[in-house]
Parts: sequence; C-alpha cells; structure tokens
Amino acid sequence: LKAALNHAYMQRRMTLKIPVELPKKTKERTRYLTRSEAAKLFWEARRQPECRLHLPLFILLGIYTGARMGAILELRFTQIDFEAGKIDFNPPGRDETDKGRAIIPIPRRLMFFLRKAKERSGELGFVVNRNGKQIKNPRRAFNTAARRAGLVDVNRHTLRHTCASWLVQNGVPLLDVAEY
Repeated sequence: LKAALNHAYMQRRMTLKIPVELPKKTKERTRYLTRSEAAKLFWEARRQPECRLHLPLFILLGIYTGARMGAILELRFTQIDFEAGKIDFNPPGRDETDKGRAIIPIPRRLMFFLRKAKERSGELGFVVNRNGKQIKNPRRAFNTAARRAGLVDVNRHTLRHTCASWLVQNGVPLLDVAEY
C-alpha cells in the first residue's frame, strides 16, 4: 500500500503524500520437521477418515517439492509429466507473479503416491482432492494431525521449510535450493 501510494504521488495522480505506518516485523519462523516428525505427521493424517487420502498427499507434496500451499492445491495431473519425471507448478494461463512457481523433478519417494492418486482420480482432476473436488484449505485437518502427532509450532508453511532444510542437509547447493 505504501509503495502504491508513493508511486501515485510521484506520478502526480495524488496531490497529497499520505503517510503509511508499517507494522513491526514479526519474528522469523525457521521451524522445520525432522524425518521422524514428518513420519508422525503423515501417519496422523492417514488416521483421519475424512482426510486419509488427500491430507497425506498434501503433506508429501509440501515436504518433497517445497511448493506453496496454493500451488499444491491448484496442481492438476495434466501438469505432471510422469514419463519425464517432472512437475510444472505453473498452470496454463496463470499470470506470472513475484512468487514464481518452479518446474521440478519428481522426487523418487513421491512418485508412487502420485501414481496412486492418479489411479484414484483420473487424468484431468486436481491432484489433491476430496471425491474429485478441489480442496480449498486443509488448515483444520492439518492442525489436527499436527496436534495428534505432538508437534508444536507447526503449520502448512513448515512443510516448505522442511523441504529446503532437508535439501541443504543432503548437500544441495543453496542456489539450487533457492530455485525450488
């Protein structure tokens, strides 16, 4: 908002410069899951009957691709090239934004789960779905699984941190991690 108002003033679209007070910066979150915590979260997600198919897949996609929640929930099977082993998180027709979406290799451990999901859902649907319908926000189910797994200070974005942390721990150069 501050940048937009300053721009409008500089372009002489406004005659008065409007001051905008920015909120204080919040503490940076650097929480990531250990492998045993990730396993606990996955299994607790599988134990929830209404979410047992889509929530574990959402968690695995987050951990193994580092994609943002929106990119995972918008992902369709047409964006996955099983032959080339690649996921393109850029849906056709999507406008380019500052939060770019990557084209990444499908991690070996994720491939099995993606193939099973495709068998259940068909070729054209959303990858993470409930009875063929797109999941809008798995927050409540995710939080329930995290609580049951005994995990503190964990949210959906923690999966993204986990992916980056595991890549760095495995010796992947930081520039390559940043491209994810």
